[in-house]
Amino acid sequence: MRQDGKLQQALDFEAWLLRETRSRSRRSYIADRRAEGCTAAEAAEGWLEVCEEFVKAGGDPDDIP
Repeated sequence: MRQDGKLQQALDFEAWLLRETRSRSRRSYIADRRAEGCTAAEAAEGWLEVCEEFVKAGGDPDDIP
């Protein structure tokens, strides 16, 4: 993938998720947020925000499981 004349690797969702949230999957992300005291709805909303951030960072939405 090229961007501004530079070769850029595609973002790997699992690697990005682990780096940004320290969670390995949607299930573990939501469980971690619940353990921190968030409601299920707040945790799910947080997951959607994480997905949006991945796409903003240049990730492919189709790579999100």
